[in-house]
Amino acid sequence: MRHLTILIFATVAGVGIACAALPAAAAPDARMRGDSLAARITALAADVDRAFTAVNGQRAPIEAWSGLPSVDQRKSLGYAIEDAEKVVAALNKLVSADLPAAYQRVAKKEWSRKVKAVQPPARTP
Repeated sequence: MRHLTILIFATVAGVGIACAALPAAAAPDARMRGDSLAARITALAADVDRAFTAVNGQRAPIEAWSGLPSVDQRKSLGYAIEDAEKVVAALNKLVSADLPAAYQRVAKKEWSRKVKAVQPPARTP
C-alpha cells in the first residue's frame, strides 16, 4: 500500500517539473493549473496515507485478540475501509481523467502514460 503513496509523490514531482519547464508559448494559466493539480495530488497522497493508517490501526488490535472482533471494531474497520475506497476512487479519477486532460491542454497531444485503475479489495460479509 505504500507503493501508492510513492506513486503519488512521484507524480507530484513530475507535475512540478513539467510546470517549471512549460514553454513561454503555453497558455498563461498553465503554470497555475499545474500548481493546482500538484496541490491536489499532494492532498490525495496525504489522504491515501491517512486512510491506510486508519485501516491498519483497526486491523492490528483485531488480529492481536484470539476472539471475534467486537461490533464496534467491525463498524470502525468498515468506516476506515469506506474512507480508503473513496481515496482509491479519487486516485483512479486523477490518473485516468484529470492528469491526461491536463497534459492534453498543455502538450496538445494525448497522454501516453496510461495507468491502470487500482481495484479495491473484495469485501467479505
